[in-house]
Amino acid sequence: MNGTNTEVAGDTSVPALMPEPTSVAAMVNGTPASVPDAGECAPSLLPGGVYVSSLPGGAEVRVDGLTEPGRTPCVVAGLKPGPHQVAVIGGAGARTMLSRTVWVYPGAVTPADFDFVGTVYTATMAADPDQGYEGLPMTVDGAYPELSTSTAVTVKQSGSYITFREGENLYSCMVATVGDMNHVVEWKRRPLASVEVVTEPAGAMVFVDGYLMDDRTPCTIATVSEGRHYVMVAKEGYLPDGQEINIADTIQDCDRTVPFLLKEYAAGTLNVTSEPDAASIFLNGRYTGLSTPATFADLPIGTYEVGCSKNGTMAGSRSVTVTPAATVACAILLDPVTGT
Repeated sequence: MNGTNTEVAGDTSVPALMPEPTSVAAMVNGTPASVPDAGECAPSLLPGGVYVSSLPGGAEVRVDGLTEPGRTPCVVAGLKPGPHQVAVIGGAGARTMLSRTVWVYPGAVTPADFDFVGTVYTATMAADPDQGYEGLPMTVDGAYPELSTSTAVTVKQSGSYITFREGENLYSCMVATVGDMNHVVEWKRRPLASVEVVTEPAGAMVFVDGYLMDDRTPCTIATVSEGRHYVMVAKEGYLPDGQEINIADTIQDCDRTVPFLLKEYAAGTLNVTSEPDAASIFLNGRYTGLSTPATFADLPIGTYEVGCSKNGTMAGSRSVTVTPAATVACAILLDPVTGT
């Protein structure tokens, strides 16, 4: 699904959309909600990441307004679970920026694909309250974040589909073009089918239309309707993979088997401590959602600027290089912040 298309002149920066948060922004039935950070009663959510790719490759990558050292395709790790603004800058001739919100899941790397070549025209679709789906949560073209049918959404010029969630069931509905700018949903509760998802290696998390399933691979998902769906798998230390499937209108014992061969990427482990402890941890200037002491597994190899802060009065940082198949220790001594 293409993101917003913008021409970029010179070194125009993308505004930082996510300053250090105190909670993870989430959507529950289309309504913003909060997931608490680590505390005495709740464990911290593991950081996740995004695998950013583009057609053609070699595009500059920005996440939450910060420029990443790598170019597409690349993995950006250590992201706090929740929504992040991902942008790529590239294309032939004038620099074009494509951007969209990408949902990061705890302990998983989410794919974020951008296309400078394909059509990026979008139109607005408003839910029709007379069709019986008013108030149901939904995703567009198989990707989080979850939205509500009471709001307008953006769809592609053609080929888009909406997935409505009703309990555990996921109903896929095509978006039909009525005119140049008018789109409607061909809504109906279609028969449910089953999808078997297998990966090599096994043990990957499975997402269908942006929703995390209960079981890891190999598993069978029996709560999806006929029609189009997007199946994504993610496993620690491996690049995520996904594919769009179309389940035919013939019900069988297993309507579709979706296989994946996952590719491993060079990664290492980073252990961060501080004195004093319980300090918020930042990687390359971005809040990770964790506090010291903490361990980051499956980080792509490379050099990271590790920062820690506590109560807004103490801070410290240092550069650390993560090496393949090794654990690197990073101990930071916090000093009083000047002016406090």
